[in-house]
Amino acid sequence: MTGTTPALPSVIREVEVAAPLATCFKVFVDGFDTWWPREHHLGEDRDVVEFRIEPEVGGRCYVVDRDGGVSHWGTRFSDVIEGRTPLPVPTPAG
Repeated sequence: MTGTTPALPSVIREVEVAAPLATCFKVFVDGFDTWWPREHHLGEDRDVVEFRIEPEVGGRCYVVDRDGGVSHWGTRFSDVIEGRTPLPVPTPAG
């Protein structure tokens, strides 16, 4: 079978959270491992033990499995500094 896989529509979801920006960033980014479901990861035969987002802008977003393997998901693109809004999420080209 030849051809390309059809593009799927983007999933866009918004949730309004009644908390200061810095608190939200700390919970959802710095606390990523506390709320991301363990069963939602790449690779069916992996037993993921930790989800990490490194604290600095440009830091890696990745998972660690029980055997010490690492799967890099992406890069941290923003940070919260008091009185400054985080950078917008980059829009994919295409």
